Amino acid sequence: MESRSRLSASVVNSSVAIIMQLLILISTFIMQTVFIKTLGVEYLGAKGLFTNLISFLSFAELGVGSAITYSLYKPLAENDHHSVGAVMNLFKKTYNIIGVVILFVGIFLSFFIKDIVKDGQMIPQMQLMFILFLLNTVVGYFFTYMRSLLIANQQGYIDSVNRGIFMIVLSIIQIIILLKTHNFLFFLVAQIIVTIISNVSITITANKIFPYLTDHKDAKVSNEIVSYMKKNIFGTISSRVGSIIVLGTDNILISKFIGLSTVGLYSNYMLVISGISSLMGQMLSAVVSSLGNLGVTANINHQLKIFYRYLYVVAFISYTTGITLIVILTPFIKLWIGKSYELKFLTIVLIVLNFFIIQMRQASLNFISAHGLYWPMRWKSLIEAVFNLVVSLILIQTTTLGINAVIIGSILNNIFINIWWEPLILFKHGFKSSMKKYVKMYSLYFLTFIFSITIIYFYLNRISTYSKGIVELFSQSILVFITSIIIFVIIFSWTKEEKYFFNLVFSRINALLKNS
Repeated sequence: MESRSRLSASVVNSSVAIIMQLLILISTFIMQTVFIKTLGVEYLGAKGLFTNLISFLSFAELGVGSAITYSLYKPLAENDHHSVGAVMNLFKKTYNIIGVVILFVGIFLSFFIKDIVKDGQMIPQMQLMFILFLLNTVVGYFFTYMRSLLIANQQGYIDSVNRGIFMIVLSIIQIIILLKTHNFLFFLVAQIIVTIISNVSITITANKIFPYLTDHKDAKVSNEIVSYMKKNIFGTISSRVGSIIVLGTDNILISKFIGLSTVGLYSNYMLVISGISSLMGQMLSAVVSSLGNLGVTANINHQLKIFYRYLYVVAFISYTTGITLIVILTPFIKLWIGKSYELKFLTIVLIVLNFFIIQMRQASLNFISAHGLYWPMRWKSLIEAVFNLVVSLILIQTTTLGINAVIIGSILNNIFINIWWEPLILFKHGFKSSMKKYVKMYSLYFLTFIFSITIIYFYLNRISTYSKGIVELFSQSILVFITSIIIFVIIFSWTKEEKYFFNLVFSRINALLKNS
């Protein structure tokens, strides 16, 4: 019954998350189109740069939210209202402090914006724009802890609906502002106001669902939880530092050494990639709370069985999506905003390869998060950060690779650091089991993707896809997507995981036929 409850919660959370993220993606694309047409590629580059800078300021958060959220799994499973209230009180106080710290550090950083942009490419009022961008992040910290409680309680769909509705409303408002005023400052002010309303709304909803929080507003966390948090929050510090440096440096390096316009071109491709990644992330991470519940209630053998099924799903989605992106990404950009915004095919291949590797990491990372293995991750992320920054800087300064140098730096970082270290942490400290099967399966998934990319490269050399219209692009994307599914299913037909899902699908179909 408990397993069925976890499965039900995962399905609901994933389904709602996918639908809302898809709606957000569509509205964001429409808004981005209007943004480019009204403000231009330099302002788009500035927006991408601001996003990376804000990720650096999130050093102050240092993964505290993840550690505290993990502390909620056990008391929620045991209906320990006092402990839940105590953890949430700590959560609130911590995030209020973090918000203030980010505000003051961000204002200080705003005076150095000009030093991060290539000479002669500053746009007017850039410092004020960054401060408004900063305020949108800061106001989120004063309310967002309630979202974590809903997610930990396997009610992430409520958060997904809230985010979806307000993001769509924000896109509509921003489109109107851009069309009527062409003013980036008004665009940013609207973002702040909608963020505040969204967070107040989720807080009111959470308080109705968890009325007992008011009865424990003065509760203090136990010594056991404090001991756990001291160790694991320290562990998340290095993890968070590494993630921010790796993910936050791309646009900054491109802005400093190549130019703000190139950041704008790259941002269009990354909007597509990040949109799809968010869609996949919502679907795959929506089950983390259920995995966290599994981690405190199920034995290791059952957890391993679930992990390999989860890895299969991650690989299936990452493979089919990546293969389709290789073929349609540039034609889509051309149809969307024009030929002048295209990047070279080699750059596309590198972007999608990095996308696939990052997505394949989600299986290990989500189980690491569910098991609260932040302490063992501390050194990995620091080494990752140094490696990525050094390699990217060397490549961008000593070669003529340009933007490709930054992407190659990220790929090498993932290959030499992440794809083996993260599963090692999970299997050693979480499952306490051999990872031979994982190495075998991951290698097969990876080689299958590389083989398919090679086939597609020769295919694109023989058939021009960049002159296609929207009908041809849609039909081709469907054809490639279906073909990739067939290839994947055939190659992995021998695995227990694929047989399990096929039996599951056929049993559901038989059940529906019998009921009809």
